[in-house]
Amino acid sequence: MALETIRIITEAEQSARAAKEETAAACRDRLRQAREEGTRLVEQARVRAAEETAVRKARAEEEGKAAAMELAEKTRNQKAVLLASAEARMQETVAFILDRITDV
Repeated sequence: MALETIRIITEAEQSARAAKEETAAACRDRLRQAREEGTRLVEQARVRAAEETAVRKARAEEEGKAAAMELAEKTRNQKAVLLASAEARMQETVAFILDRITDV
């Protein structure tokens, strides 16, 4: 009876060790899988961020070009107005000077 009890206890201990080793191996495998999944998700997020950054950069460049073109057009218009005003004033000044010269 004592030997039978020892054998049963020994088998139970071996079974418990085997179960513990299987559980530890399963945990290591799950941990490895979780790390791989985490790495994959981080890489996907990096790729998405790079793509979104490229799209936003292109959009910003387009908006910047459009704003620059609009500003250039406004500047050309202001230049034309100022030149016309200066030309008119120059004509008035020339006429004034000629009038003064001829009145003398």
